[in-house]
Amino acid sequence: MDKFKILAATVLLVGIFLGLQAHAATYTLYTSDDTTVVKQWPTTNYDVSGGISTQYAPLFDYTSYAYFKFNLSGIPSGEVITGAVLNLKQYWGSGNEPHPGDNYGTNLYRIADDSWTETTITWANQPAGGTFLDNNPNPGSYIGWSSWNLFPTWAPATDQADGFLSLQLRETEEYTQAHSFYNGESYTASENRPYLIVTTLPSPNNPSVPEPTTMLLLGLGLIGLVGLKRKLRK
Repeated sequence: MDKFKILAATVLLVGIFLGLQAHAATYTLYTSDDTTVVKQWPTTNYDVSGGISTQYAPLFDYTSYAYFKFNLSGIPSGEVITGAVLNLKQYWGSGNEPHPGDNYGTNLYRIADDSWTETTITWANQPAGGTFLDNNPNPGSYIGWSSWNLFPTWAPATDQADGFLSLQLRETEEYTQAHSFYNGESYTASENRPYLIVTTLPSPNNPSVPEPTTMLLLGLGLIGLVGLKRKLRK
């Protein structure tokens, strides 16, 4: 076979292969840390708790938040995060719902400080602040899976660079209610553990990956030259 033809076919196949590689990749990440902090016991760590709870009971001045941390280091540096959804399974809850149609759900926040751990965090030393990401309207009476979409609010570049993403979950704090979710501890059945679905695309600034369209056009061009060469020989 003509060497020029072999070269053209090879370049074409490489272009097709790279085009397939440019499609979105999906990763399922489980928590490296998750726990609850409680306002009424500000110095108590709840790592030994059987689950993760968010509660708001203004009559008793009772409030608790849930924290989740995910390790992003498994996502290749040459990929850009384009989507992320947090999934939690609720096994218990309660709530006073006097106004049907109102929001009795939970709010998700991105936390900039990743230094906390599930064995040391308390209400007193929890990270400050947070950027609101999403609301899930499921009430305390709901049992099953709930999800929160981190996009379009989350700008993942900083978290992807440092390798960790920290999230905080709170009640909407409009009505008395509570949500309890399974945690990511080893005793929790794997199908009930919290997880984050992350989607990515190859970074346009990654010089190690040639642009698929360019490679494809080059291959087609070379094959065209093969045809022209044969035509001129006749």
